[in-house]
Amino acid sequence: MSRKRKDVQNELSKKLSDMRAIMGKPEEQEKLRTMQAEVESLTEELNRINIDEAAERAIANSMLSDDVKETARKFSFAKFFRELSSKEGLTGVELEMSQLAKQECERSGIALKGTGIPVCVLNYSRAFAGMTAGTQTDGGYTIATSLRYQEELRKRLVLASAGAQYVGGLTGNITIIDGKHITANWEGENTTASDVKKTFTTRELKPKRLAVNVPISKQLIIQSSWDVEQMIISDILNAHAEALETAAINGSGEGQPTGILNTSGIGSVVIGENGGAVTFGKMVDLETAISIRNADLGSLAYLTNSKVRGALKQTLRSQGGSGYIWENGEVNGYKAYASNIIPSDIKKGTGTNLNAALFANFNDLLICQWGGLDVISDPYTLKKEGAIEITMNAYHDVFVRRAESFAAIKDIAV
Repeated sequence: MSRKRKDVQNELSKKLSDMRAIMGKPEEQEKLRTMQAEVESLTEELNRINIDEAAERAIANSMLSDDVKETARKFSFAKFFRELSSKEGLTGVELEMSQLAKQECERSGIALKGTGIPVCVLNYSRAFAGMTAGTQTDGGYTIATSLRYQEELRKRLVLASAGAQYVGGLTGNITIIDGKHITANWEGENTTASDVKKTFTTRELKPKRLAVNVPISKQLIIQSSWDVEQMIISDILNAHAEALETAAINGSGEGQPTGILNTSGIGSVVIGENGGAVTFGKMVDLETAISIRNADLGSLAYLTNSKVRGALKQTLRSQGGSGYIWENGEVNGYKAYASNIIPSDIKKGTGTNLNAALFANFNDLLICQWGGLDVISDPYTLKKEGAIEITMNAYHDVFVRRAESFAAIKDIAV
């Protein structure tokens, strides 16, 4: 049974007070290290409570009357895009839902750039008929099983398959606590022990606008078939998943989330001054980079791109031995995944077109979404191709809970 925020905060405050009382006492170093582990555990518990409370707020905000749910079920994506690209504007159910989306965005502090599609449509629209909302099996946070768009999106994310936790339907910012490690030092018998302090900083998960462009055939949106609705949704989901995964892996942190490869403090394994061929030993070194920091727990997996996967499938674990580095979807007994979002154009020294590979506890990656979708229709740019261009704004953030849980090679030559 999860504890209340106040109880955890009180215990954390007392533990920190106890730590301060024994700092500078050499004979208490072992006790200090034990308390450090307890403080880190309490900090992690408090962060989980923050996320759980955000999830509960999302559930509360998604509680709708049966009438609203029934209206959302009648929503047509094809009609929505068709009317959005016309001069007449929205009518009927689609107009009603856009008004609901505006209210939803106001609650979340999001300024609509175009016309909104609310979360309830993503939950209940018949466009998802035939799309089976699966059950999350990696132990992550799922707001509700009825959040079909988010569930379908999660299933298309390689990172989620590897264990990343997808949190959808959020409102408001989420405060996350970072606690820096305490170090213990051996001191001379008659020297004064140096004070050791544990410092805390906070980070906020907050919505950042992700713009995804999707071309949709004009011939397609004039159809009224629910199969067409599913085709449209599938195109949007695929584009959304690719853009979101790109940010989670490669995000620069400037106006967008900070992706794994740009997160300060992750483990690093180097092949050579100008890069070089990957070996079984270097892949195992990624595991070591995590395990020496006591982070080799949870949903551990490898992730790289198709080029490196191909090379690993053809490279023996040892010279003259049998067995390839990548076999049966695994590397050294751990699940292995490939995504071409993992970069293959890295430069180092004289090396070019170098590749990256990751080993991580992907449970320590959170992918968060606020609200529904914000849509802008452009009927002109692709008019010669007989298509409209839909710019779909979604609001996300990505959070690496522990940098120690991730390690990367960034100089693989293939």
